[in-house]
Amino acid sequence: MNRVGFGASGRIDTSSTAAAIAALAADSIDAFTAAGAAAGSVPVHLEIDTGMSRQGVDIDGIEPLLVRFRKASPLKLDGVMTHLFAADEADGAVTLDQLSRLAAALDLVQAAGLQPKWLNVGNSAAL
Repeated sequence: MNRVGFGASGRIDTSSTAAAIAALAADSIDAFTAAGAAAGSVPVHLEIDTGMSRQGVDIDGIEPLLVRFRKASPLKLDGVMTHLFAADEADGAVTLDQLSRLAAALDLVQAAGLQPKWLNVGNSAAL
């Protein structure tokens, strides 16, 4: 399986098998689909916005996006990821809320018949 990444020019580079997609922005999916078609297939890690509100798809936008990962698509949902933003909270309430949103998103992924291999959850303190 080929991997697709961004080259130094900022354009999608399908010649490198070492480059991996770290996250997929919903507005970039057409470019990734075209690159994946040229490469044969492309593994994608889909970032879910569970409350940080910086990047990723929010819960309301997940279902229309998951349709793009149908069997005939060159896009293969390899992983799902999210970023927890409250690394230092004392009671964990905000993190539990984010994990609840992630669980709801994963239910939608499973309902779409998709089974990503990877689940990545972290925060800046985890680095």
